[in-house]
Amino acid sequence: MASVGGDLQTLSDLFKKFTDAASQTEALRNSVDSAMNSAVWTGPNADNFRTSWSEFKATLTKIQQALTDGSVDVKNQHNNIAAATGAAERI
Repeated sequence: MASVGGDLQTLSDLFKKFTDAASQTEALRNSVDSAMNSAVWTGPNADNFRTSWSEFKATLTKIQQALTDGSVDVKNQHNNIAAATGAAERI
């Protein structure tokens, strides 16, 4: 049987890190995507970058989703432990 547990402070810190990283990943993806969509850039290098960007953009989306899902899991774990131990702290 799997063991479940955690330290409330480190879980709280991890939740914040995951949430911040998910926001930063989204901001990076949106910023580069916006710049690429508004840039007037043609030629083989532009075509190669746009092809690569399309792949990287999909990967960034997956990373953002993993961080978001992880933050929800960490939040739930934190709050469940807090409830079970009578701690008042919730995220």
